Amino acid sequence: MVDIQALDAIIAQLSARPKRWNQKGWWSGSSGCIAGWAVHNSTSFYIDDMLMPRRADDDSRTHWERAGREILGLSLAQADALFGFDNTWPDVLYVRDRLAEGAWTDSDYESFYDATPARKAAMRRSTATRAGLSRPAAAG
Repeated sequence: MVDIQALDAIIAQLSARPKRWNQKGWWSGSSGCIAGWAVHNSTSFYIDDMLMPRRADDDSRTHWERAGREILGLSLAQADALFGFDNTWPDVLYVRDRLAEGAWTDSDYESFYDATPARKAAMRRSTATRAGLSRPAAAG
């Protein structure tokens, strides 16, 4: 089951300090991607001296994506969509909202992960428009 509260805590943390978000790197010690922050905030994992995640209960090393997926309760397809290295901040928020709704299938998450940046933007606009959340055009 997806842990929306844990994801929302990461989003709030990074919204307050956006320079600490780097979707292209797992963890650098002061910035990282969503999976990196999930590990950093977790009590069931810690980050070792080599900047790799380890399980707190048995000290075994694991991969960032696997640890983030486990912490946040994500399927592989959900993790791919949320942790995509080319995701923009609006992409992260869009996937978060889809996770909270619980309406997407793994196929939907895979389609988002495989989409080009332009296609992702179109998907976000389409959903926002359907939900009545489109932003007014800037005055020109």
